[in-house]
Amino acid sequence: MGLPVVVAGVGAGYFHWYGTSSFVCTACRNAGGPDAGEWITVNPSVSAQKRPDEVDGLKITVMVLPPEVPAGAGQIQLIHQGEVYGYAALSLCPRGCRRAVVQYLKVAEARRRRGVGRVLVEAVRARCEKFAVTTAPLPSDPASVRFWAQVGLLGPQQPRPCGHQSDAGIASMGWEDAARRANRG
Repeated sequence: MGLPVVVAGVGAGYFHWYGTSSFVCTACRNAGGPDAGEWITVNPSVSAQKRPDEVDGLKITVMVLPPEVPAGAGQIQLIHQGEVYGYAALSLCPRGCRRAVVQYLKVAEARRRRGVGRVLVEAVRARCEKFAVTTAPLPSDPASVRFWAQVGLLGPQQPRPCGHQSDAGIASMGWEDAARRANRG
């Protein structure tokens, strides 16, 4: 199942520029003018997420950049022809801990209010399906508050990394990091 991303263009069925299917929303078109209302579908599922060596630069793609160290922060990006539309930083600990810490979500200024953030949130949700998820505190500006109210939070806004994630540099806001450091000497 794909989530829509608003793009400008004409025609429906298949959008060659992005290399994916498209459709026209009549209500969106009527509300926004002649180039409004055309949407493309982007599949955020884990099976559709690609590693950098698998990316076809001509198609819009959800790409996963693995962390440099185990349990460190990697990224999920929405890219097209080398342009990063947006990205989410995420740490997963696949060991017995099964913890996920979402550090941030950024969307390029020119790509905002077009569904990019929604696709990234769904890609993160798909990747974190079997993990206990926490997030860094979210921005408090009105646009961010409205966005997160619409898409739903990914987890509590207090990062709770496991010991493996802390060792990889993932920060916590709670007492756990201080206790872990004190116990290690």
